[in-house]
Amino acid sequence: MFGLNYWLTYLGITKINSSLAAILSTSIVYFNVVFARIFLGDKIKKDVVTGATIGVVGITLVFLPKDTITSGFFSLIDLSSGTWAGIKLVLIASVFASLGNIISAQTQRRKIPVVQANALGMMYSVVLLVIVALINGSQFQFEMSFSYVGSLVYLALFGTVFAFGAFLTLVGRIGPDKAGYISLLYPIIALLFSTMFEGYRWSLTAGFGVLIILLGNFIAMGKHRTLGRIFKRT
Repeated sequence: MFGLNYWLTYLGITKINSSLAAILSTSIVYFNVVFARIFLGDKIKKDVVTGATIGVVGITLVFLPKDTITSGFFSLIDLSSGTWAGIKLVLIASVFASLGNIISAQTQRRKIPVVQANALGMMYSVVLLVIVALINGSQFQFEMSFSYVGSLVYLALFGTVFAFGAFLTLVGRIGPDKAGYISLLYPIIALLFSTMFEGYRWSLTAGFGVLIILLGNFIAMGKHRTLGRIFKRT
């Protein structure tokens, strides 16, 4: 999850555009459901699968370029530029990310603390990626500037240590199937920041997609059943 997932994702997005990569990355929701059944013995919940499917439709609408509405979804795919290789890399990356979720859920059920497990996982990943970088002949570079160091510290602490600590704790509490739905929500947060700082302009289709994602989340978390019971009582 910390190593192979990111490495393959970065390789994948050199071959496909970010919109298609964002849509493909939502496959982790389904991988989590299947792997939780295979490796943890968890039941496949109809609400989670239904909500996830609705959410994937929403995230697709959010990331579809405006011209795709008229030209069709497959205009995202340029078969002459190694796109299928990029698709495979991103999907395999999602498999590794999902397996990381499952391992975290399993270790927490064995009462292994999240912080210690994450620290070991990140250490293994660092060693692995350093070896990969050395084999590839990559050069290690460090820029002594405020923007570089500041962004690196932010990414290391808030984007990695704190974020994964919170997310994997959620995996342990509500299960990897429901927690996987967050992969549909964090791109929306990114777009909100892009709206504030980069001038991202929302389209009607994207806005509708967000509403669909929220509806999918409502169903996946079983809130519609709670709401139904409330209406029956009243």
